[in-house]
Amino acid sequence: MSTHADLRRRIRVQEILRDAAFERLHPRVPGGHEHGGRFVSAGSALSELLDIDRIDRAVASRVVHVHADVQPEVAEMLRHQLVLAPRSASRLVGIVLEGPDTEGGKRYIAGRGRGASGSYAWGVDGIFLSPYWVHPKGGPMLRDATETGHRSGWFAPTGSATELQSTVAHEFGHHVVSGFTAHDGMEPDMARQLLPTLLETLGGSDGSATPDLLDPSETVPTERLDQWVEANRDRLAELVSEYGASSFHELLAEIWAEYSTMGDEARPHINIIGRLMHELAEGKQP
Repeated sequence: MSTHADLRRRIRVQEILRDAAFERLHPRVPGGHEHGGRFVSAGSALSELLDIDRIDRAVASRVVHVHADVQPEVAEMLRHQLVLAPRSASRLVGIVLEGPDTEGGKRYIAGRGRGASGSYAWGVDGIFLSPYWVHPKGGPMLRDATETGHRSGWFAPTGSATELQSTVAHEFGHHVVSGFTAHDGMEPDMARQLLPTLLETLGGSDGSATPDLLDPSETVPTERLDQWVEANRDRLAELVSEYGASSFHELLAEIWAEYSTMGDEARPHINIIGRLMHELAEGKQP
């Protein structure tokens, strides 16, 4: 006789296969789409979803240090990212969101200030979220400010994601990027795979896309990549977001946030770059 877990698993797999039949799918993740207004990346790796309990455990182990008031909200987005990019998610140590009165919350505020909604710890492979997300007054203010940022174009669109989930998606974008580049520079082989497409898709005709970016023979320093972003700031602010136009790493994180949450409703140029980021991070050749 089947166990309850076996029944859950069979039902979920049936849902996955049903979803894969729809036309409105995530173009590079077969079967992924918004379902009931929430996030389901049904077919990024069907075999990964055959064991629902394993995914539940993977998510639960990475949100254990997230405040109980928002843990389900954070876990939902992390689950979505895990299904979409399982290799990247497996490297994630965890997500931390502690209350403002805890020692961890106080350290976050002291180190990052009140205005930082989240941050990614390079070298630690962890996401830290502001304790103000769960502050009685600060939480609503932070959500309102994030929503305003999306409406104004300061942040890239993220579909039906909540304001906190949008922040998780953005910070997870930094984590994805850490899978194919270092914080201080990009190795030439990886740069040759990413930068020509990135520059062609987003760049202007101002001559800033020079050979050291298009066909580098040595590591491309992040400082040089930031110079390219600065040279194309206005265009990037329009095509990605104003925050994305502030640095190379923020540009990629904003692209991933939109790409990973909006499916085929993401803007076409975002899909082109997001798909390439996904392939590089997940070990597939573009």
